[in-house]
Amino acid sequence: KEVRLPKRFCGLGRGSRCRPWQMASVTIVVAHGSRTQEFEYPETATIGELRDAIEQRMSIPRATQRLLCSGRNWQGIAFGDDVKVLEAAGAKGSKEVMGVKVVKVMLMCAPDADGSEAVSKLEAQVEE
Repeated sequence: KEVRLPKRFCGLGRGSRCRPWQMASVTIVVAHGSRTQEFEYPETATIGELRDAIEQRMSIPRATQRLLCSGRNWQGIAFGDDVKVLEAAGAKGSKEVMGVKVVKVMLMCAPDADGSEAVSKLEAQVEE
């Protein structure tokens, strides 16, 4: 269902139609090696929510995740789980594209943190 909203909500112009889930949203692009995963969240999303989503969708445990954004390592007291993603990214780490804020994050972890190497070994054993 589409709703008419004022300009400040959807960024498409006064009286234009936009979907309610487009209001104040942020797209977080997580790059891990050659893979890229996009996450859609409201602007109030926290680093903890992002870490949970990465664990669910990319199978990388929270304990091994290391997030980098615009040269900053999102770890420690300064970047706790309750810090909002947009605040952590700052002006350098986020940009606005067609009314949606985009934050690019690089995910670093141990080479076999997602268990893909173990799965490949098991596949090879099954094929033999």
